[in-house]
Amino acid sequence: MPFHFLPGDNNVTIVNDGVSKKNPYSTTPNSQNANKLLKKALDSKDPYRIGIALHTFADTWSHQNFTGMQEDWNAVYPWYDFVKNLAPHIGHANAGHSPDVISETWTDHRLARADRQMVNGVRALDAVQKIYESLSQFTAKGPKWSNVANIYSGSIINADDFNSRIGAIATLVKNSCNNESVPAYDSNTWINDALQKNGLKVEFKDENTLKYTHWYKFNQAAKEQLAVVADLIKDL
Repeated sequence: MPFHFLPGDNNVTIVNDGVSKKNPYSTTPNSQNANKLLKKALDSKDPYRIGIALHTFADTWSHQNFTGMQEDWNAVYPWYDFVKNLAPHIGHANAGHSPDVISETWTDHRLARADRQMVNGVRALDAVQKIYESLSQFTAKGPKWSNVANIYSGSIINADDFNSRIGAIATLVKNSCNNESVPAYDSNTWINDALQKNGLKVEFKDENTLKYTHWYKFNQAAKEQLAVVADLIKDL
């Protein structure tokens, strides 16, 4: 919940078992909580906190209308669709990876019939715009969104698949940063840098060394965000 399904503005109605309901834990795009979280991260000027908060901020679009808890609210498919309902009703598990795939269109059966079709590309472009505007406003740099929107809506948002999109992003970064290439990503780099061999054992480096690693700084930033979110939702 503090990182992927941030409780939002409680302004979405979903029909479960024929009863219209609202849920204060449901995620809503560009919510007040999401904006407060991002502002606190930006004000900290901690790149780790900013990165984590941006992920959560973007997730308010892709994870909208879901909660981070296990409850019937998250049951996307009709009760008679037995196979799909084998997935637990936690987050968007019942919908699989569909909400996260930018190039996908899917159906959310919980909503009114006219609102059920989810076009992720439209959601994603709106998220990119809000992120761009938040960052440019904070730094007081960069052109207006209207001058760069076509860059994002073209080869990136409308890419056919994940790999094509990553390639388009790499090209954009390279063209914007004096032809500097994007480093290859390895999800194990930071944790490996925080570990060391001690005989046959693998353990964390000593505290004086560990606190300078990306892994340690990232986890400290995550703790900061956890505390911020706990305060934001304490009255729910």
